[in-house]
Amino acid sequence: DELLAEVLTPEVRAQLSACMRDRSAVEIELLVGPLRAWHSLRALPSGEGLDIVLQDVTERRRLSEERVSFERKLADAQRFQSLGVLAGGVAHDFNNLLTVIGGYASVLEGSLGPGSAAAAAREIMDATERAAALICSITRSVSPAAACNRSPRTRILRAPVTAAASPSRASWDSSNP
Repeated sequence: DELLAEVLTPEVRAQLSACMRDRSAVEIELLVGPLRAWHSLRALPSGEGLDIVLQDVTERRRLSEERVSFERKLADAQRFQSLGVLAGGVAHDFNNLLTVIGGYASVLEGSLGPGSAAAAAREIMDATERAAALICSITRSVSPAAACNRSPRTRILRAPVTAAASPSRASWDSSNP
């Protein structure tokens, strides 16, 4: 048979000789034939010789390769999903920090009269907004469906501010916008 002649390369013949000598079974997968199909050659010792089964396993190999490819893609998707969740959590934490910084800068700006200190507070607030936009951009690059709050401030305080007894506390009159 022409196919068997192509399968029985010197390397395969050496393995079959070892199979006969050791009286052990052997299975070899080969890419053979004019269509380059995968074949499985199984040799089992039998009496004085070998029983050889040659089977086309091209479809089985193709399905196995597709399964491996699918599993890799699934693992990649799961890694990206985990990265997205992590990025979302980090972004949330940074936005919380930016909200505090921007809020205090807003309170500070409202308590200062016009001048360089108020302008510095405005710069802090502008920087928090740019940082929030950057965090949003990074989050969306990892997880396109992520919802971003582009402004870290929940409310800008433009009311008169008076310092409380504790330096970490301030109060404002919400009736005076």
